[in-house]
Amino acid sequence: TKLKPKRVKALYNCVADNPDELTFSEGDVIIVDGEEDQEWWIGHIDGDPSRKGAFPVSFVHFIAD
Repeated sequence: TKLKPKRVKALYNCVADNPDELTFSEGDVIIVDGEEDQEWWIGHIDGDPSRKGAFPVSFVHFIAD
């Protein structure tokens, strides 16, 4: 069985400082693709896989499925 992707929702706007980071707006849903470390995860915007990058975990909260 394939694991359902971990989904998080943005609590705040986030503007990337670096090209490998994800810019997103409050309310955006992000699919988590991996974890860089405890503070930064890798993901992409739900419905827009071209928008991907690292994002701060403190800017999001988990969506209970």
